[in-house]
Amino acid sequence: MNELEHSGQPLVSVIIPTYNYGKFVLSAIDSVKKQDYPNIEIIVIDDGSTDNTPQLLADLPKIVYVRQENQGLSSARNHGVHLAKGKYLQFLDADDLLHPTSIHKRVTFLEHEPCKSAVICRSVFFHNPALTNIPLIRFQEWCQPESDSIDLALYFFNIAPPHAFLIRKSVVDKFSLKFDTSLCACEDYDFWFRLAQVSGAPGLVKSCWVYYRQHANSMSRSYKNQYQHDAELCKRIYASVKATEPWIGNHPRFDYLFAMLAASLITARRLWFFDRESFNVFMQEHIFPLLQEIKKEKYKSTTNSTTLVFISRARLTLLKMRNNDKSLDQPIYNSIICIFPKTPTYLTLVIKKGVKHISIKNLARLAKFDLQFIYLRLINKIAMFHQSVRLGSI
Repeated sequence: MNELEHSGQPLVSVIIPTYNYGKFVLSAIDSVKKQDYPNIEIIVIDDGSTDNTPQLLADLPKIVYVRQENQGLSSARNHGVHLAKGKYLQFLDADDLLHPTSIHKRVTFLEHEPCKSAVICRSVFFHNPALTNIPLIRFQEWCQPESDSIDLALYFFNIAPPHAFLIRKSVVDKFSLKFDTSLCACEDYDFWFRLAQVSGAPGLVKSCWVYYRQHANSMSRSYKNQYQHDAELCKRIYASVKATEPWIGNHPRFDYLFAMLAASLITARRLWFFDRESFNVFMQEHIFPLLQEIKKEKYKSTTNSTTLVFISRARLTLLKMRNNDKSLDQPIYNSIICIFPKTPTYLTLVIKKGVKHISIKNLARLAKFDLQFIYLRLINKIAMFHQSVRLGSI
């Protein structure tokens, strides 16, 4: 144990997997070295790079540099966890950056919240491939869940990128958690969900940032591959819930089911455009069984505004699938829409039922989805009217 640990500053292990990212990796390392938190070890796992990465890192001081045969991102992260000596784990992809205060503020949170196994902070995207320093301009922000609904958000989609998380290594060790090497995308979301299943939803610190670089080689830019993996995660989460209830949090079962449905319908719609065969399989093997589960529950009046956002979003996606894409025929649409609360707008439910602690963000989302739903229904009715007029004139 070093002097800093004796002084109450636990060691943080920063794990940086890299593969042919020589043009970015030094910037990632530099963002770690600029942290205002001093007790950090940097572990770089080179996953068989064929560019100049070995020359850049082999003799770089104050890092642990390990080179392995190319086995994929998950394997590299798992290798880093195995080598880590810190109390906390910080994952950082080689093309991303940390804000100088991000580690310190999240360590402080976890030190004061011993019941939490992980904490996330805010994340923003940036797009300049030549950028080597912390971005001065904040671009689009990763959609952050409400602090009291992080568990619900975990059933919807990935709540944050890898470097937004700080994790207790003791929990990872206790439950032998590893990144799934069979996944070529969404492996981080899969890991966060399994971590939350065994130790609860992560905490949230809104006063610090991490930066997520988007560029032509980003894994998430391969849309077909990404959407196929999104579908796999939807199925995995539903299967794990069926096998290991109770749920991660304490919301009603209905709330979690609709969070899953909202994500599943969005994923189904994306598959329709990129992979019709996968769409059909996904509908049969996942969406329809999930709908049957929701029908068993029937609608229960919810006091959670985030759940109403999921319900509203799911209804809007369903209408787009029927009217815009024609991916659903009318009988299937009718069989699904009947499970939704029967009201023109979900914003009205909020006003009538007096949902407590609703954020301005959720109010705005409800208003947006409601207006889009009303507009699409109106357009559809006008189109049907014109069609009936044409048929009548023949």
